[in-house]
Amino acid sequence: MGFKNLLYEKFFPENEPKGIVQISHGLVEYKRRYYEFINYLTEKNFAVYINDHYGFGENRINDVVGSYERLKVWERLVDDMFTLNSIIRKENPNKKVILLGHSMGSMLSRRYIQRYEGVDGVILSGANGKPFINELLALLISLFETTFFGRRHLSKTLFYIQFGTYNSHFKDRRTLFEWLSTDREKVLDYKNDPYCGIPVSSAFFMDMILGYFRLSKIENVKKVKKDLPILFISGKDDPVGNFGKGVLESYNLYKKVGLNNVSIKFYDGKRHEILNESGRKEIYDDIIFWIKKNVLEEI
Repeated sequence: MGFKNLLYEKFFPENEPKGIVQISHGLVEYKRRYYEFINYLTEKNFAVYINDHYGFGENRINDVVGSYERLKVWERLVDDMFTLNSIIRKENPNKKVILLGHSMGSMLSRRYIQRYEGVDGVILSGANGKPFINELLALLISLFETTFFGRRHLSKTLFYIQFGTYNSHFKDRRTLFEWLSTDREKVLDYKNDPYCGIPVSSAFFMDMILGYFRLSKIENVKKVKKDLPILFISGKDDPVGNFGKGVLESYNLYKKVGLNNVSIKFYDGKRHEILNESGRKEIYDDIIFWIKKNVLEEI
């Protein structure tokens, strides 16, 4: 199963919650980045559980982000999500659970629904498409660095290749992180946070990319429950999702294997961190509407 030290927070509304939202955060960020969205959810009478993935945020084990001595890290992070989900269901019997994963968290969530149950709906934010040449190149670099420099080696090469490539698409570059959002304050908040936007270990990159290839295999995609409500949300200017093309690939793959309740929503002019974008209240409202219609069946 997963790692021993599960670090999570839970937030409840003043009234009886309509449902529970479990959040899985992205790469080199952590739960604090979601507090504004969490506050909105509790105002709408939803409870929220969110954990810092092992090795990230306040759950770092040393000064190397994503540093692990053991293999199969990716699957163990998915196991941690199931552990948290088990806590949620034990503490909130008969409540619907919605899993929301952003970026790396959307990849973990896609793997989660291949391996586990316990969720009644899934929202995938800032998702990507099928792994291709760039991912294969990153895998080779991470394998080389891990072999010659060890699993705790900080991969500045992969960090600048990944984030620098994403940022190169935008003219308003003052940091490495304009690709995240058009909201300048949110970009600076990310840049100035010591837990965000920093290199991770070569080993974690390797395990993450291997996990990416694994969750993209058609035989694994077929394991997802056919009637599970799934929503893809993405900024149309998100380079992680290849400006919509990658998100459509993932959406079409689910449709191809027979999933019958999959939706997709693009937001023009918005970038990767859709929950931290300018005009995000509209996006929050769309999420609540989708939950009420497809999971709670109130509409």
